Amino acid sequence: MVQPSRILMIALIMALGLNALSLIRAHRKDLLVCRPQETLREKDRGLLRMNELYLTQNTGQKVPLEYHDVAFARFPVVVIKEKLPYVLYVDHQSSSEK
Repeated sequence: MVQPSRILMIALIMALGLNALSLIRAHRKDLLVCRPQETLREKDRGLLRMNELYLTQNTGQKVPLEYHDVAFARFPVVVIKEKLPYVLYVDHQSSSEK
């Protein structure tokens, strides 16, 4: 089997090192300064607070929310109103004729 050249290996190590430095520099604030909860959106922080309330009350009921992105919810959720990112045009006249 052919061994990769020394120049190729040095170039790969330099490229990986520069890429790692770029990632560390881009996320320096997130990695070193902030707590993980501080990087979340306000909506997600609210869900974390609702988790604590729901778990301490231990009601077992579904919670109605008006938004669909509830990734941090540790309780059952019913979405009562959802704003879709894209709205498709529906021609009401042609759909009623069919």
